[in-house]
Amino acid sequence: MRARENPFRVERLEALPFIFQMYDWPALDRRLAALSYRAAILGRQGTGKTTLLLELSRRLRQQGSAVQIITVRRDERAENLREVRHAYRRLGASDILCIDGADGLPWPVWRAVRSGSRRLRGLIVTSHTRRLLPVLFFCRSDGSVLEQILRHLLPTSVAEFSAQTPQLLRRHRGNIRNVLREMYDRYAEMNCSDTQVF
Repeated sequence: MRARENPFRVERLEALPFIFQMYDWPALDRRLAALSYRAAILGRQGTGKTTLLLELSRRLRQQGSAVQIITVRRDERAENLREVRHAYRRLGASDILCIDGADGLPWPVWRAVRSGSRRLRGLIVTSHTRRLLPVLFFCRSDGSVLEQILRHLLPTSVAEFSAQTPQLLRRHRGNIRNVLREMYDRYAEMNCSDTQVF
């Protein structure tokens, strides 16, 4: 098996849609509008915050807004600040700024971002903390979400991996991203007789 044939490879995971539980896009759209497009997507690491933010940003672009996404890297504060300044120079009153990992910004920078965003249509962030903006959605991870992901990735052999999900979720403390990384390795080992790197 070639590495690009592994169903848990990165490009397949990145193409997965966000999976709602007892919620849907119309409900999310209504809540976002009620919050005046200034809101936070919360959740623990690996629970789908970035996936939801990216999918939401695509929908907002389809509705006619220009959307700028900034991914905060905690060890690159100067670069983060440059990206924020660049975004504000480009965006106008009908546009939306999205910041993935906004709680990684230094507090003075975040206050400047929040203040500057008042001239934009909206500011949507992902965060681990509630203190930044009103909550748009709280991402959670459990066996049912992982089960649906497996159905997308392994439509013919879900049962073989489903039996492992409760144990893997516990070991990775609900981090679905890390569970899927381990499943990549397990799948490769199960098919290692003819595995090729390229």
